[in-house]
Amino acid sequence: MKAVVMCLGLVVSLAPVGSGQMVGDASASLANTERVTEAARAPRTTPRPEESPRPPGNLRGGTHGTGEVVIDGSVQRRHSRRGSAGDPVAGSGVVRERYCPPVTYVWGKYETRVTACDPVPEGEWAPERWWTDGEDAEQAEEVPREVLVFTREDVQSLLVDSGSLEIQPDQAWVLVGTDTVVMTDAAEHVLGTRVLDLDIDVRVTPVLFTWDFGDGSAPLTGTDPGAPWPNHTVSHVYSDPGTVRISLRTEWDADFRVEGTSTWIPVAGRAVTETQSEPIEVVTARPRLTTG
Repeated sequence: MKAVVMCLGLVVSLAPVGSGQMVGDASASLANTERVTEAARAPRTTPRPEESPRPPGNLRGGTHGTGEVVIDGSVQRRHSRRGSAGDPVAGSGVVRERYCPPVTYVWGKYETRVTACDPVPEGEWAPERWWTDGEDAEQAEEVPREVLVFTREDVQSLLVDSGSLEIQPDQAWVLVGTDTVVMTDAAEHVLGTRVLDLDIDVRVTPVLFTWDFGDGSAPLTGTDPGAPWPNHTVSHVYSDPGTVRISLRTEWDADFRVEGTSTWIPVAGRAVTETQSEPIEVVTARPRLTTG
């Protein structure tokens, strides 16, 4: 097979050699250039191949066909649910990207929407079928449903138990230059609410803690809730005397489910709680000579 390419008045003939490689030879012949130009201008008479029939539809949130994105008839990029983003696709020279299409799950007359990158609900919830062809779309039965949506703001409106902020030593003052130990007993728990006449369980889990020690130092952020002395894991050393308040900001992941079912649906975003201590005096210890 031989391909002809025109570039700046040159005609380059490309022929396959060896294992798919191409070599070219240039001809500056004006006559050849004119013949190729006329051939390129001639209308295409070869009939286009018939397109293969499209499938009637697929599950929302599943892979679309092969997962390939086609632009002007050529495959531009392949998406895969396996492998991490940035993995090369063998033999294609393209890179996998994580694809998170919207997913609608149905429970009776209710539905809720997440993305394909969230955990897939099982059991009572079933993925809704969508249709991509005009005829199938017309034939598909429309089932009226109420959309069950539970958001971060809904979780925030609930009385999330922020847990206690504990400080050691357990007193109204601490010493300059020594460890002030902090911890919290914030833990996963389940709350109840009602949405669309349904009883809803909401499970909240603490995932990130930000401690502000009130002396102008940078807040300390991490996933560790702390532990008591002497095996403490979160502490602070004050360098100057004064009055401070220690505050704790806790971020919570949330899931919800219809009461009586076993499937937890993730809530997008995080709820936040804040706790603050009573005023604490930071003092300097002064040595004093005694007799006896």
